[in-house]
Amino acid sequence: MTLLLGPPGSGKTTLLLALTERLDHSLKVKLKIFYNRHTLEEFIPQKSSAYVSQYDLHIPEMTVRETLDLVKLA
Repeated sequence: MTLLLGPPGSGKTTLLLALTERLDHSLKVKLKIFYNRHTLEEFIPQKSSAYVSQYDLHIPEMTVRETLDLVKLA
């Protein structure tokens, strides 16, 4: 698990959205992302990462695994 910290407006959310391919498709992104020396095209980020919004939207009765599975479906 990785914790990403930074001041407001530094691009934390944008980076995470880019990694999970949830950015608005009308945006043009020009960057190279590497993960363990592999380019973004060589691995599937959705299998190794998830983006959870900063807003506390969860069902308390669900386990962590169930919550993460639900987030992956969204």
